[in-house]
Amino acid sequence: AGAWLIGEDFADLFIGYAHYAVQMTESAQFRTLLIPEPWNIRCEYQLAEIEESAAARQLRRFITAEEGQNFLRAAGFLAVND
Repeated sequence: AGAWLIGEDFADLFIGYAHYAVQMTESAQFRTLLIPEPWNIRCEYQLAEIEESAAARQLRRFITAEEGQNFLRAAGFLAVND
């Protein structure tokens, strides 16, 4: 999204998630940098199971289980117990 916005002249600067920083740094077209700690906010994401269905329970179990947590870590997020 950031590359497209900048490439189409909709933005001069884009602040995005760390999980796709590797892709952005591989492009010679863009300059990437980490936001210094004092200004780099830490977001806390929540999970709520609103719908009482087998599919919703299955998704919640997957996200909170080891495999789902590994996906989150690989994407640059902290896992539940990190």
